Amino acid sequence: SIQALLLDLFSPAWEVRHGAATALRDLLKTRQQRRRQPQRWLEDVAVRLLHLLVLDRFADYVSDRAAAPVREATAQALGWALAEAEEEIVLE
Repeated sequence: SIQALLLDLFSPAWEVRHGAATALRDLLKTRQQRRRQPQRWLEDVAVRLLHLLVLDRFADYVSDRAAAPVREATAQALGWALAEAEEEIVLE
């Protein structure tokens, strides 16, 4: 369920956080899903995603680069959520 995904965003396991952010991103990419959700729901999702961006510290060091898969998926999901949110919600 979507509620379970929102709770999984704050799991101690980075794999669970990444999976939840990726699933939410894919749901938000579906235009029908975004249109069915009220603005308050989009605001709630955006706030949770912002919290995750701030709190997540996992980085996978591959060769001479660092990858942050949780933050990448979270930022993409946030972009999709804000794309359908009303301007006043985005500016708050």
